[in-house]
Amino acid sequence: MKRLMLLTSIIVLIVALTLSGCATSTQAPKSSGPIKIGALFPLTGPYAMWGGWFKDGVPFALDEVNWQVAGRKINVTIEDEGGEDISVALEKTKKLVESDKVDIILGPFYGGARMAVYPYTSKIPILAVSAWNTSIAEAQNKYTIWTVQSYVDSQAPLGIYAYDKLGLRTVVSIGADYACPYEFTQGVTDTFQEKGGKLLQQQWAPLTETDYTPYLVSMKAADAMISTCLGPPAMMTLYKQFAQLGLNKKYRMMQAEDGAIPQFVMDDIGGVMLGTLQCNSYHYKVDNPANKKYVAAFQAKFKRMPEAMDAYIYVAIQTILAGLEATGGDTNPDKLYSAITKLKLDTIEGPLSFIPEGQPITNHYILEVKNVGGKYTQEILETIKSSTPRIYNGSKYKKFGAK
Repeated sequence: MKRLMLLTSIIVLIVALTLSGCATSTQAPKSSGPIKIGALFPLTGPYAMWGGWFKDGVPFALDEVNWQVAGRKINVTIEDEGGEDISVALEKTKKLVESDKVDIILGPFYGGARMAVYPYTSKIPILAVSAWNTSIAEAQNKYTIWTVQSYVDSQAPLGIYAYDKLGLRTVVSIGADYACPYEFTQGVTDTFQEKGGKLLQQQWAPLTETDYTPYLVSMKAADAMISTCLGPPAMMTLYKQFAQLGLNKKYRMMQAEDGAIPQFVMDDIGGVMLGTLQCNSYHYKVDNPANKKYVAAFQAKFKRMPEAMDAYIYVAIQTILAGLEATGGDTNPDKLYSAITKLKLDTIEGPLSFIPEGQPITNHYILEVKNVGGKYTQEILETIKSSTPRIYNGSKYKKFGAK
């Protein structure tokens, strides 16, 4: 009997040690081995220019940390999200998660693609980070961090500035006919109307529109026109036709898109854009030590000044790295999400922190297109510091009215 009891005890001890060893081996990869990031960028389609910038921006940001964080190496797999075909974005996301076994998703860029992807990443779950503005509907998804505020929130300061500082009282708008431009425009018109201004007319053109003349000639008289076209080619067409009709002498222009006026557009048509206002989360003239260092390094690398779109991908990657440092390299989505929402960072955009629902508290910059020494450029008119988002996970924020 004693021998049987001894044998049983030995067996129990061996099993316990074996199970303990198994538990240790399954937990080890959480803090060792490479961290895998899967990125979805628009490498084809109407936003391919920006997709190329994002693709270049990833190694630029990771080279600074030698492609490692918290003692772990970083691997990045980049996929083409497929332009406006949201089924491709979801398919590529599943490939990154289920086949490539990535730990974090960065992107996608196109709003419709994110609407398809984020319910999937929230359900798995896996942390997803968006370097771009979010829609109200997207903000309902868990395990998603945004480093740029929502469409609505990003443009809210512009409506206040137009009313309070410029004395504008009436506006009309022309925008592309889908959800993203609705909410960008809403950001301006909500605050403008809350201050007492009047929205007299809204017109929505197909995303593929190439002639805005019919819309322009039917505009009601107003102090200003809000434009939300999305994409440099459409923007250039609209402004050229606007000037041909002499309307740039009658209306103050507001471009209600975060980060949407590249320097090459101003180089081409800057004369007809003079006085155009915009509200961005970044401009290369932001005056802080981090940005001065970034601009110098970026200019040396790419032989141009950084655009807002360049900055947004850089800040998103810095946020991911800071979150991973805080967790000691642990990519568990609950831990990583919690760590990021507690961050307080000094970035090239200015101070960056988060509300618990994953939306950022960040600066906004009111910009105006001016002629400075014979070159058309944007100048910072006003800085709105540490703007708190008005939409968030579970929000009852009012929807955009009938088109």
